[in-house]
Amino acid sequence: MHPNRTDAAEIESLYRQHGAALLLFAAAITGEHSRAQDALHQVFLKLIEDGNLRHALDKKAYLFACVRNPVLNVAKVLNRHTPPDPDSARLTSTWFTPPDRDYAA
Repeated sequence: MHPNRTDAAEIESLYRQHGAALLLFAAAITGEHSRAQDALHQVFLKLIEDGNLRHALDKKAYLFACVRNPVLNVAKVLNRHTPPDPDSARLTSTWFTPPDRDYAA
């Protein structure tokens, strides 16, 4: 085993210890339990494959960041494909309507 690899027993222990909190955290961000589960499982699968957790000073904080980042990235992509709300577009256009008169002049 590579000296910097985290062993499977430690990864399993981290999953048992923090998995429920990580799932709730991801669900709070995604609003969807299934997407949260997918994100959590992807993080732990990557840990099993790469096993590189030894460099993390605070493993719990590291795990939360590992879950948060891809969840937020997916949310950004999904939001790009969501059509704008017509009511908000109408409000935005009234906020940015130029004045009738040029006050700076």
